[in-house]
Amino acid sequence: MWEQIQRGGFRSEEFISRFDVEFAKRYLDAVVPRTDGRPVPESWRVLMDRRSEPEINRIQFAVAGVNAHVDFDLAFALLTTCRALGRPFGKDERYDYNKINDIFGEHMRSLRQHFEDPWMRLLDGGLLSLCADEGGELMVVIARDLAWNRAKRLSTLTGRAFDEESAEIDHRAAIVGTALLEVPLL
Repeated sequence: MWEQIQRGGFRSEEFISRFDVEFAKRYLDAVVPRTDGRPVPESWRVLMDRRSEPEINRIQFAVAGVNAHVDFDLAFALLTTCRALGRPFGKDERYDYNKINDIFGEHMRSLRQHFEDPWMRLLDGGLLSLCADEGGELMVVIARDLAWNRAKRLSTLTGRAFDEESAEIDHRAAIVGTALLEVPLL
C-alpha cells in the first residue's frame, strides 16, 4: 500500500491512508486482548478460541483470519472512513478501493506460500498452485466487492437496524470461519 501511495497510484491519498488505518485498527481491536469488557466479535472469536489446536493447519488460520478481516471488518472500516472524511461511496473511492485488489493479486502467491506447511510446499507447483493462486485472488475480489456493498447498505441504517445488520454480518463471517477451520486441507 505504502509503495502505491508514494507512487501516486491512488486518486485520494487522504481516503486510502485513512481507510488503511481504520482497517488496521479493526484488526488490532480484534486480536489485542481487551481490557474494556467489550466482547470480541464472533467472527474473530472462532479463531481465538481454537488457536492452540495443533490439528488445524497454519494456512487454515490464515484464511479464516482473512475471512474475519474481510467479511466482517472491511465494510465497517470503509464506512468509518467515508463518514470521518464526509465522503460518499463515489467513483474515486471505488477506484482506490479496487486498486487494492491489484496489490493483493501481485502478492497472492507469496502470501499463500508463507503459510504453507512442508507437505503443501511439496505439492506446490503446476496446476494445483495456479488454481490456489487464481482461486484465492478471485475470492478476495468477490469478498471485497461484497464488503463495499455491505458498507453502502450500512450507511443507510441507524439504531437497531444498524446493530442487527452488524450482528448478522459478524455471525455469517463466523459461520464461514468455523467451516474454514473444520475442513482439513491435507
